[in-house]
Amino acid sequence: MYIIFSYILNIFYLFRSRLRFLTKIGLFFLYILYLILYPILRILNIKTIYFWGKKIYWSSFGINFFLYWEIFIKNEYEPYYDYKKPIILDIWANMGFTSIYFKNIFRESHIYAFEPDMKAFHILEKNIKYRNLKDISIFNVAVTDKKGEIDFFTNETVGLQMSINEKRSNVKKTTVNTISLSEFIKNNNLHIDILKIDIEWAETIVFRDLYKNNCLNKINEILIEYHHNIEESPNHLSEFLQMIENSWFDYQISSNYLNKNKPKEFQDISIHAYKKI
Repeated sequence: MYIIFSYILNIFYLFRSRLRFLTKIGLFFLYILYLILYPILRILNIKTIYFWGKKIYWSSFGINFFLYWEIFIKNEYEPYYDYKKPIILDIWANMGFTSIYFKNIFRESHIYAFEPDMKAFHILEKNIKYRNLKDISIFNVAVTDKKGEIDFFTNETVGLQMSINEKRSNVKKTTVNTISLSEFIKNNNLHIDILKIDIEWAETIVFRDLYKNNCLNKINEILIEYHHNIEESPNHLSEFLQMIENSWFDYQISSNYLNKNKPKEFQDISIHAYKKI
């Protein structure tokens, strides 16, 4: 019963979204098809899906079908406000699903997409080129609080847990270049309409940088995935929310949390912050 209810709820999320109607119809039928054929497609490890009439490349069906559901069906990153020509920061962009999603809603947007993992970056680059998407600037760097280099931990395939925190993903260690987001915003004289952040534990570091350098007042809307209770890592949720409140934002919070009887269990928390009107 729970599974059936979740499928119905997913379809509700899809059809109430601001995606174009024909896009919703296409996504609906593809979602049903993928659910029916999921065991077969996972075994075959299909590495392309369709969205907006064209292919999207990804690394692994089993891993990345979750992203397809979260972004295109559940509309996890749907903004509250309408924008004519928004400036959007996509941090980290992974293989470009969120950037493609935003381009469907805001065709005249300019998107700055940041992805530190080389494998994911190559797929991101391929998706943008294949789909002929305009006004998307991509950067193969990790966003932190300073320019330089940092240890970066990944899986063997392009996954969802790549992080500068080895407790989040410690299969493979590499070194990646970093930038300060506050410096990037100031150097490019940007006013950001939408800031999306999903950076596997580093969100507090980036937010402190923005807060300290008075850059949160240059942002209208923030979509964050906060990573709570990562093994042996301190929690900063109260500090995080205080920075949001001090910067004149209201916010909504949601979380999928099934193991309520288990303390210190890892938890993804979605925070949607928006400037008070």
